[in-house]
Amino acid sequence: MRDVTEQVRAEEQLREKEVQYRSIFEATSDGLLINDLEDGHIVEANPAECRMHGCTYEECLNLPLTTLIHPDYHQLFGEYIQRVKAGGEFQARAVDLRKDGTPYPVEVRGTPFIYKGKPHALSVIRDITEQVHSEEQLREKEAQYRGIYEATTDALLISDLHGFIVEVNPAVCEMYGYAYEELIGLHATALTHPDVQQRIEERLQTIQMGGQFQARSVGVRKDGTPFPLEVRATPFTYKGKPHILGVIRDITEQVQAYELLEKRVEERTRELSTLLEISHDVASTIELKPLLAIVLDQLKMVADYTGSSFSILEGEDLVLVENRGPAPLDQVLQLHFPIKTMGIIWEMLSRREPVIIPDVQDDSLLTYAFRTWMGKHLKTPFGYIRAWMAIPLSHKEQVIGMLTLSSREPNYYTPRHASLVLAIANQAAVAFVNARLYEQAQELAALEERQRLARELHDSVSQALYGITLGTHTARTLLKRDPSKVAEPLDYVLSQAEAALTEMRALIFELRPESLETEGLVVALSRQGAALHARHEIEVSTELCDEPDLPLKVKQELYRVAQEALHNTVKHARAKKVNLHMRWETEGLLLEVRDDGVGFDATDAFPGHLGLHSMRERIARLRGTLKIESTPGQGTCIRAHLPASTRRTVQLLL
Repeated sequence: MRDVTEQVRAEEQLREKEVQYRSIFEATSDGLLINDLEDGHIVEANPAECRMHGCTYEECLNLPLTTLIHPDYHQLFGEYIQRVKAGGEFQARAVDLRKDGTPYPVEVRGTPFIYKGKPHALSVIRDITEQVHSEEQLREKEAQYRGIYEATTDALLISDLHGFIVEVNPAVCEMYGYAYEELIGLHATALTHPDVQQRIEERLQTIQMGGQFQARSVGVRKDGTPFPLEVRATPFTYKGKPHILGVIRDITEQVQAYELLEKRVEERTRELSTLLEISHDVASTIELKPLLAIVLDQLKMVADYTGSSFSILEGEDLVLVENRGPAPLDQVLQLHFPIKTMGIIWEMLSRREPVIIPDVQDDSLLTYAFRTWMGKHLKTPFGYIRAWMAIPLSHKEQVIGMLTLSSREPNYYTPRHASLVLAIANQAAVAFVNARLYEQAQELAALEERQRLARELHDSVSQALYGITLGTHTARTLLKRDPSKVAEPLDYVLSQAEAALTEMRALIFELRPESLETEGLVVALSRQGAALHARHEIEVSTELCDEPDLPLKVKQELYRVAQEALHNTVKHARAKKVNLHMRWETEGLLLEVRDDGVGFDATDAFPGHLGLHSMRERIARLRGTLKIESTPGQGTCIRAHLPASTRRTVQLLL
């Protein structure tokens, strides 16, 4: 008898191991194959392998392993057998075939294996379809990333957390002028202008703390040229370690575009300011000659010219009335250009269209019309002209003249110039008409003033002189007959002479009101009252404050208001007494003219009473108020009130 306890225990352990082996063999998700090293046939396969290849267990047994391998990998199978026979291990990727012929990628690991006491090979096969697909996607993403990285026009720069460059795309090399090899290992400060290098350390600290930044900076090319750039930086993982990704954009064109925009805005602002200034000057100038000169001088700031002129339509001719340029002024003023010879040029101007001739030496319908019209004048005095532009001057739908600009340079004027000059021409046309009306009004006013002065001289001074003549004759007669009685006629002569002198001084003052500047408003008003008394024997009471501290313009307007009020008193009121007062009150300066005449109904309109309208307009221009109080039979009171801010307001208006 033999004690086989140990043997039984060993057999039980063997069976236990066999069960464990079989469980693992059956349960693992990897395909397991045991194949004979001599003929390569399969002697054992686990369920995972059968599912993987789409075969039953029975179909797998004794099947040559090559039937499960794609033909392209049969040579690799030979290497596999040789290595395992030599006692080594084998690992590779291959392509297997399912039962239906479908190929799929696998990862194979082979190792020597004792099966039923003989050398075999154990193959562990894993379906890596999803892994290969993921890797293909990863490679595609990598290719996409690399393509974008290489192709983008923005400079992409990867640096470590200390600022040393580890990778750049071609745009960095192109932007900074370095070769790829020169940039790797270079510190980022080498690409930055010295004025902003200090900020690099601050921005590195921001990134190291997990933040981001975006800013404008100044880069420096390899040749030392600075250029503006925009930088965005963010934390970035590169080769498994924290790095910094910088996206750099050259904004030179953007900055230049902005500078160009600013320049254009500045030009437009200058143009508009010039237009505003011209508008102000035109509105404040009512004399024709200075008006035309101002427009031509300031026009040069909007549209430069070699020569420029104003021509006014008189009958069937355009008459040149003002000129700037090389042509002598005495030779060109009052030149007459018949409009019938202008052809298409006048047709366009009549439609209120600008005319632009790029080059008067070209062959075109406009240039032919221009040369025909100018005739001999195109050689002298206007031989310098190459580019020419004409802008119509129109008023109430009628063309009254033209404004021309000419240049020595061909192709100089553009529609933009025409648009700007047209805006000026429209204002100039209105101002021109106003100036003409003002000249006519001045002539009419001068005529009326001469007639009034003639009446005044006839009614007052001439009568006084006549009285002096009579008194003198009387004195001569009495001197012979009774010398003791000569004193009386001489006193009469003296009084008439004094009255005539007072009247003449008043008339001279009216002719020369500029003496207000030297003698003052108080003296002027006093003389006006004295003249009224001397002329018409009306009692005049004057109560005037000290000379007011006002601009001359204000004093002149107040004087004219008082003059007109006193004139109305004489002409309409039939008054015997007049009070002329001027005083400062809390609210401002008050000028008051009160009479005891017949009065009138102040609530009615007074058509034809131009004096009252004139007074209202004068005071309104000074931002003051004019009140007229009158009742039939109870006299009239005219109060002109200027606010306390008159000094400042008038200065602004002037």
